[in-house]
Amino acid sequence: MATTQPTRVFGIDFGAQRCVVAESNGDVVLNELGAMTTASLVSFKGEERLVGESAVLSSSTNPRNTIGFLSGLVGKRQLADVQRQLERLPGLQATFEVDEAEHVVASVDYGKDGRKMQFTMEQLTGMLFANLATQMKKRFQNESFHVTLAAPSVWGDDEKRSVRVAAKIAGIPSFAIMSRDAALARCFHCKHPVQASASSQDLSTDGDIPMEEVETARHIVIVDMGHTNTSVAVVKLTSEGETLLATDADLNLGAETLDRRLFEHFQSEVQAKHGLSVSLHSKEGKRLFQACEKLKKLLSTIGEATVTVENLAPEKDINISITRNAFEELCVAERARITELLQTVLEAAKDSVASADIASVEVVGGGTRIPFVQEAIMGVFPAEQQRHGALIGRMLDSTTAIALGAAFSSEVAAAAAAPLAEADEDAMDLARYIALEQEFQARDAELAAISHERNAIESFVYEMRSKSNGKHGDKLDSSKLNPLLDAAEEWIYSEEAEATTLEAIQAKHQSIETEIRTACEAYFSAVQADEQAVEQQLEHESQKAEAERQAEGGDDDHDTRKLKKPERMRMVVKNKEEGNELFRDGNHKHAAARYVKALTHASKFFDLSESDQAEVDAIKLSLYLNLAQCYLKMENYAKTVANCNEALAVDAKSVKALYRRATAYEKENKLELAADDVNAALLLAPQDRAVVKLDERLKERLRRQLDKEKKMWSKAFA
Repeated sequence: MATTQPTRVFGIDFGAQRCVVAESNGDVVLNELGAMTTASLVSFKGEERLVGESAVLSSSTNPRNTIGFLSGLVGKRQLADVQRQLERLPGLQATFEVDEAEHVVASVDYGKDGRKMQFTMEQLTGMLFANLATQMKKRFQNESFHVTLAAPSVWGDDEKRSVRVAAKIAGIPSFAIMSRDAALARCFHCKHPVQASASSQDLSTDGDIPMEEVETARHIVIVDMGHTNTSVAVVKLTSEGETLLATDADLNLGAETLDRRLFEHFQSEVQAKHGLSVSLHSKEGKRLFQACEKLKKLLSTIGEATVTVENLAPEKDINISITRNAFEELCVAERARITELLQTVLEAAKDSVASADIASVEVVGGGTRIPFVQEAIMGVFPAEQQRHGALIGRMLDSTTAIALGAAFSSEVAAAAAAPLAEADEDAMDLARYIALEQEFQARDAELAAISHERNAIESFVYEMRSKSNGKHGDKLDSSKLNPLLDAAEEWIYSEEAEATTLEAIQAKHQSIETEIRTACEAYFSAVQADEQAVEQQLEHESQKAEAERQAEGGDDDHDTRKLKKPERMRMVVKNKEEGNELFRDGNHKHAAARYVKALTHASKFFDLSESDQAEVDAIKLSLYLNLAQCYLKMENYAKTVANCNEALAVDAKSVKALYRRATAYEKENKLELAADDVNAALLLAPQDRAVVKLDERLKERLRRQLDKEKKMWSKAFA
């Protein structure tokens, strides 16, 4: 029976600390707070279940009922394996045990009475996936959707089966798993495709038989050093797609491994200098561990760093400091493991590609920002291949690349999604898990609605207390109003309010507002009259503005106001910053719209001084360059050239404008024009690596073009 192809496809980067979701159109799915990442946490507090960002605070205030590191715990069938993973984490952790069905479960306090409840890793992961799916569903209505999860390449059947169960619990209708390495390779290929060879279209010497196609391939290595694990892949890139030639991963080597080396060092130092015994699995241990994380990040940019650890002992702050060289000495073994991992993968791929033919080593993940990690990667290759550090590339965004790669691969992966094989008892467990998750979701929604009503009552009471000092305050009778406000406030903090139902609090909210509005009828009548007057004025202004727009051709962005320079500049900067944010998220079309709007405002300055004009020209130059970059990403090369022309009209010596126009000309196969721009850019910035690289590429393409023309003329005169 034919299956319906999902209309929306998403990818999930299931990280140890945070998750990222992306859609196949290149958009990153934002969480409920508008951020690109979601914490991989589930917590329980009283009757509340907190998932994702809402559980972040609980990881510090309620650690015994908060479960994190779900990607490292999922699929673990033995309690000893779970405990081994928990040993890596700082601070207090939730309790894990084996239930009557011999499942490893987390035991937490839940409900008004604080009764113990047990949840399997599949259930907890399903809760997180359901939270992510909720954000996905906000982007469409009544459409089928598919999700591809990016997982470590060394995951076994137990881990894969567990996340498939979690996806079913979360209500995800179509689900597949691919390796993180494959997702990174797909993302790289989609963003930086290898140009197809034109030789297959050329004709042979007799003019009617196509020549044999010559494959143009590029080989890269991708190193991903995340929080808890590191993976390496050798990838072959062609115009047809990407192929993983060899992969390997170390699930016990990540950025947190280096943090632990620092922690162990300072744990001994604090004991020796201050007589304090600090356990990793304590509140103090977590503070020290977090300080070590800060030190590690600082040492990526400076040679020596100092961090203050607050309250390491009662009312006692302690400074810890270390040099970069000392840090590297602590991590000699980890550096060797990175080198060994790279050597192993290159050895496995040697039949397909020689190490000397690797074009670049693309690095992602926070761990790859550490200088000695980069040195360990570079050290695997001979000095001449390192190109003074240029061998290492950062063409992939560490935050979004995996999720985008999974999303770009979803259509392919969906066809290969393996069905979940279930025993009868497994099916019964799954049905119970799904039913319980639906109950949780209904209860979560009810609690959120109750909280909303409670906040609305509290806000109404607070606002009414301040009205006596505002407009029409003389119409309020405090002898009638204050007792009603006191009673409402007292109810908010009562046991009755704590135990209320949604229906009861909605009725109470309505009752409180009705009583107060009745007691203060004169005041609310005056406020209503003001509101009606304002609405009439706004309607009049709207009609006037519409008439102006129609007179000017109906341009929505038409603005006839003569605003002062600071106010108009604020509007320019606001639209530019919104465009920058959209561009960083990969929303190039919408970013371009913002930049165009910013330029529209920038064209409406008047009576500018010489210095003001220079400021306006500078921001216009930036906007034209940003627009050119957007159109490059959207492969609209004509508009790229047009905006570069505008930028060069503002500043004829803009290297970026020359470079981007040359890039667009190259894409349009206007090689001579591209070469002219590159030559002009090299006169201004001879050391610019991007310009030099483009110059080399153009010279090679021009040489090939010249050779081709020579052959054609030789045939003509033969």
